[in-house]
Amino acid sequence: MQVIIERAAQADIRAIIRFYEKCESGAGGYFLQHFRQEVPRLLEATEPRRQRLGFRFIQMRRFPIGIYFRTQQDTTQVCAVLDLRRDPAALREELSSR
Repeated sequence: MQVIIERAAQADIRAIIRFYEKCESGAGGYFLQHFRQEVPRLLEATEPRRQRLGFRFIQMRRFPIGIYFRTQQDTTQVCAVLDLRRDPAALREELSSR
């Protein structure tokens, strides 16, 4: 199965990397390393109850970050990578545009 990270999700990832780099040098790279380790979990996330706002969802293990995706036949599309500490209304608004 192929995993595609949409442009909006790529922008989310870049913003998260910048945020963590501002907190501590090297933390952005640490985040990216763990994000890459989470990608295989997308292919294993078959439980229908793990849905949020019309997207399938997993939470990263080491970060308060949610990965929102859709699966169609042989493709998994990552649509958003968002900080789960945000206001739930802001998350809903962000996801409704994707």
